[in-house]
Amino acid sequence: MKKLQSDEESLLKKPTEEFSRNCYQTIAGKLDSIMKQKGISQADLKKKCAENNYFISQGTLSRILQGTTSISLPNLLQICKALNEDITAVLSDDAPRYRREITDTVSSLIYRGDNRAFHGYFGTYHCYFYSTISSEDVILHGLLNLEKSQTGSRCLANLILETGKNDQRGNPIQKKYHGEMVISTSMNTAYCTLTSEEIGEICYFLFHYDQINYEDLVCRLALVATASAGGNRLPTVHRMLISRKKIHNIAEHYLAGQLLLNHSDILLSEENMTQLLTDPELPDYYRNNLEKLIQGKSCYMRISELAIRANHLVSSEDKIKCICLLRKYSSGAKYSKVGSKADEFTYQILKKYRETLEEDEDENESRKL
Repeated sequence: MKKLQSDEESLLKKPTEEFSRNCYQTIAGKLDSIMKQKGISQADLKKKCAENNYFISQGTLSRILQGTTSISLPNLLQICKALNEDITAVLSDDAPRYRREITDTVSSLIYRGDNRAFHGYFGTYHCYFYSTISSEDVILHGLLNLEKSQTGSRCLANLILETGKNDQRGNPIQKKYHGEMVISTSMNTAYCTLTSEEIGEICYFLFHYDQINYEDLVCRLALVATASAGGNRLPTVHRMLISRKKIHNIAEHYLAGQLLLNHSDILLSEENMTQLLTDPELPDYYRNNLEKLIQGKSCYMRISELAIRANHLVSSEDKIKCICLLRKYSSGAKYSKVGSKADEFTYQILKKYRETLEEDEDENESRKL
C-alpha cells in the first residue's frame, strides 16, 4: 500500500517539476532578452547587483540565466532592480515585448530566432545611408548584427552607427541600438525595431524577405523610419543599404544612387545631366545616346528606366551601370521629412473643410425648418 502511494505521488510530482523547469527557462529567456537589448553582460549584471548591496555568485547567476536552476522571488526582484525592469513585465505571459511563443500555425509573423525562416540572415552587415541633416551631404556608415538569442526565442538586432563626429577628446561618437527582427511570411518582409535607451530613440527599418535555403543574404535595400538628426527632430524616412561586405568610397560608387528616393522615371536637372555625361564610369553607348531618351524637358529632364532596360543593343552590365548613375545624378531626395509646416498646412486645410461641412449642415437644417 505504501509503495502504491509512493508511485502515485511520483507521477503527480513529474508534471509539477516539468512545469517549474519551463517557468525557470521562460524567465531566463526574458532576462537574456533584456540583457541583450541593453548590452549588459553577466559580469555587468553581477556588478550592478553588488552596487545595490545584493551579492550573488557568478555560478548561481549563470545557472539562473541558463534556466537550469530555480530562482527565488527575492533573487528575481534584485536582478530586475539591477536591470531597471519591472518584475511584473518579466513574469507576465502576455507582455508584447516578450511574446515569443507564436508559431507558424497561428501566425505568419515569425519571432523565434531558431526558426528555419531566419537561415541565411544571421551575421554582420555594413549599413550605408545619407545623413538626415539638411546641411550635410555625406553617407553615414554603421554595423548591423543579427543573431539568434541564447535561448533561440528571438532574432536579436544590434546596430552601431558611426556619426562621423568626434567628442571633445577626439574619440568617434557612436550611437548604439538594440532590438529584434521579425519576419512576416505573408508580407515577404523583414521588420527590425531598434531602440537606443541612451538617447531615447526608437527607429524601424524593413526590407524584402526571401526564404534562403543554402546561402547567406548578400545585401538588401531597406526603408528606415526614424527621427531626423539635427535640432528639429522631424519624422523622417530614408533608404539604407545593408551589405555583408564593406564598400569603400560609396559616395563615388554606382550604389550611391540607390540610396536616393527615386522612381522608375528619373528626373535630372540640366546641370546634373552635364555632370553625368562627363562621368568616366558612364558606358560610352549611353554617353552618346542618352539625350535621345529624354522624354520631357522643362525644368527637369525625364528618362524612363524602362527605355534603358528595353534596349537590346547594350549588355545587361552597361544597362545596370547607366541606371545606377542616372539615379546618382538624379534630383531624387535623400530623405522625406514631415516638417512642421506640413502639419500646419494639413491642420488649416482640415479646419477649413470642417467649417465648410458645418456651414452646409446649418444650411440644410435651415431649409428643413
